[in-house]
Amino acid sequence: MAESFINENARGKMIVICSASGGTGRTAVTVNLAAMLAKRKVKVDILDADWQFGDIAMALNLEPAVTIKEIAEKQDRRNARNYSILHSTGIRVLAAPDRPEYADMITSDVLEATVSALLSETQVLLAETQAGLNDRNIQLMEMADIILLMTTPGIGSLKNTKLMAETLEALELKDKVRLLVNQKAGSNAIKDSMIPKLVGVEPFYFLPLEKTQLASSLDLGEPIVLSHPKLRFSKGIEGLAERLYPQEKQSADSNFIRLFQKKITGVRGRVDELIGKNSIEESEGIQKNQ
Repeated sequence: MAESFINENARGKMIVICSASGGTGRTAVTVNLAAMLAKRKVKVDILDADWQFGDIAMALNLEPAVTIKEIAEKQDRRNARNYSILHSTGIRVLAAPDRPEYADMITSDVLEATVSALLSETQVLLAETQAGLNDRNIQLMEMADIILLMTTPGIGSLKNTKLMAETLEALELKDKVRLLVNQKAGSNAIKDSMIPKLVGVEPFYFLPLEKTQLASSLDLGEPIVLSHPKLRFSKGIEGLAERLYPQEKQSADSNFIRLFQKKITGVRGRVDELIGKNSIEESEGIQKNQ
């Protein structure tokens, strides 16, 4: 069942893309999900919250002149989106610092103000964290609407994901968790039916394994959903976007807005016509009296 949570006229919503272990495909999912949502005319921002080694800008072939580090330096938190860089797809990216030693500059206050500023100007904010749990990751999860917890179907990744899910439950955040299983293949020793028991969470979505094109698309800085839209992985990302934001609802919302605007325009036209007619009649009345 699809779960639409985006309201075009309201404050933006945040999805945190995280994992217990490295190598789950967080960056690939983040940039391709953003590209797919942008293709559907959703206003999307990405916050690269892997403060030490974030690769979002590289994965989109962007060379940001400024990053979140400059927001921290200048204390310019209310204008966070001015420090984002625009991608050709329409995605805006607030990049991670260009050096790992700058990560400590991103304090709790800087992060909270930055996220609030971004959410006030976008529909969807995708925040990719570094692997594991730390204070800043947990802070982002507390602010998030959805926590997209990624894993691969290997026993080590599933074991760590279970521990992370249990920690999030202890923090009263489990209701936000959506388990995304990446690199699904028919040859996996762990069958789909075993995952809920191993992790303690029902999978929200499965993404198929892509062995050849995905790595090169990241190296080239071009989302695979745009360069190879017919691949199973691209179709999988399209399905994930549909789960999060059903296109039928998007079209219905857009049609409602257009209809509302049309009605307003019609009312204004009739009001202007009536005012003009009354003005002419008043002018003619004045001339007769003279």
